[in-house]
Amino acid sequence: MIVNGEKTIILLMILYPHDTNAGINPDLFDTLMHGTPLDFYTLIVNDEIINKIVIETNKFAAQQKASKSLSPFVLSLPSYELYWSNSDIFATNFGLVMSRNRFEILLQMLHFSDNSTTDNTNRLYKLGTVMEDIMLNSNNCMQPLEHLCIDESLVKFMGRLSFKQYIKNKRDRFGIKEFKLFIPPCYTIALKVYAGKEASIEESVGTKIVMELGNPYFDCGRTLFVDNWYSSVELAEKLKTRQTHLVGTLRSNRKSNPKQVVKKKLKKGEVESMRSDSNVLVLKWKDKRDLYMISTKHNSEMVEQHIKGKIIKKPKVVIDYNTGKASIDLSDQMSSYSNPLRRR
Repeated sequence: MIVNGEKTIILLMILYPHDTNAGINPDLFDTLMHGTPLDFYTLIVNDEIINKIVIETNKFAAQQKASKSLSPFVLSLPSYELYWSNSDIFATNFGLVMSRNRFEILLQMLHFSDNSTTDNTNRLYKLGTVMEDIMLNSNNCMQPLEHLCIDESLVKFMGRLSFKQYIKNKRDRFGIKEFKLFIPPCYTIALKVYAGKEASIEESVGTKIVMELGNPYFDCGRTLFVDNWYSSVELAEKLKTRQTHLVGTLRSNRKSNPKQVVKKKLKKGEVESMRSDSNVLVLKWKDKRDLYMISTKHNSEMVEQHIKGKIIKKPKVVIDYNTGKASIDLSDQMSSYSNPLRRR
């Protein structure tokens, strides 16, 4: 590392997508200008996906019927019964579409892959291709512009599962971990369910996830925002070879961190930074505590912010990072409105 005495010239990478389809698919403006929520939903979950689910669900029901395991009725589900209630308070039109018993049987038989086959190398084989199909449709609707963001989320799950995770800083701490690639404001364009066995000798799990999810969108000068679970000098240098900027928080004990920055004692508001020969900036800023940042597109510039009537100086890399990561918070908020759990 070399001391960042600024003003160091930063290598700029210009966004040049391979085609002109970055952003919202222009065809959608014409066809769905006055579309309903159902119209937008069917863009992602189209007839092809529904047909696959229908085929596998009917196949599983036939297997259960042949083995005499299929009962015409299932356990009473009070929350679902309300949809067929005769009460004026809960009155709906669900009963005009299908009976409650038929709905519950379909729910019990719901399948995404052929239940007669197994794949011991893939813990998610029962999902079939449904996730890949949904992500493909999602990408057809939207392509990223300049900014990307990767983070993990947790789908609450309390049952038995070999790869169930515990994340202490999530609202629902037990569940199934998902790695997501977002574009602002909170659109998911890539998704990977963590099923264990991700570690490798060549690279960390965080680096592997970043390179796998972001691979289709590199080489265009985009900027990727990550938190300190993923970030490292090695990841920043790897992304630079793919013409992609990295901006993120950084753990102080990463092996390639410059010791001069890590060991420097700072007073509140002070900054220490160093830049490598490959133009990777590692910055330490003292706020309420020491905060470490990594970036391939910033210097140690300080900017003023008006907060609660006071003028506070912050590194520009911190401000840009907070803006870039805002899509994660919004996505978690939107997801919280749709609880995936159901009573059994």
